[in-house]
Amino acid sequence: MQSRQIHKEYLAIVHGHPKENSFSVNQALRRKGEITPSPIWVKQITHPHGQPAHTTFNVLSRFQHPTPANSQAPFALVQALPQTGRMHQIRVHLAHAGHPVVGDKIYGADENAYLEFIETGWTDHLAQKLLFPHQALHSSRLRIDSSDASPSEDWSAPLPPDLQSWIDSPSSSHSP
Repeated sequence: MQSRQIHKEYLAIVHGHPKENSFSVNQALRRKGEITPSPIWVKQITHPHGQPAHTTFNVLSRFQHPTPANSQAPFALVQALPQTGRMHQIRVHLAHAGHPVVGDKIYGADENAYLEFIETGWTDHLAQKLLFPHQALHSSRLRIDSSDASPSEDWSAPLPPDLQSWIDSPSSSHSP
C-alpha cells in the first residue's frame, strides 16, 4: 500500500445528482470525537488537522427513484477511486460533497439512525429514512500492480443483485 501498488474501485448509489460527471474530494479526515462531542465513536469528519485523504469520483448514471417522502427523488450511481485508504473515507467524502451513500446510518441525513438501529434493529421507520437496509456501497475492483517480473493481480465483482434491482426498479427513471 505504501508503494501505491494497490488500486481499489467502489460503486455507490448516492442521494442527489452530482453537478459534474467527475469530481474529487481532497479533504483530511479525523475522528469527530477528537474535535467535538459525538455519540458515535467511529464517526469521521473532514478536518484540516486530520490525516490526508483523497478520493476521485465518476458519475456512471443519474436516475430518479421513488421515496416515501417524494414521488421521485434524484440518485446517482458513482464510481469511487480512493487515492488514500482512510477509515470511512468514501462515505465521508461523498457526504462532504453533498451526496451521502443511500442506506448509510452514520454519514447519511441523520446520524441518529445508527443509534436507533443499534437499539431496535431494522424497522419500518428506518426503512423510510434510509431507503436501503445497508450501505449502497460495493467494492467492485481490486488491482495489485507487481513491482517485479510477476504479473499484476486484478479482481472484479459486479454490482450485487439487491443494488442493481434497486437501480432497475420499474418505477425508476434514468437520464444521461
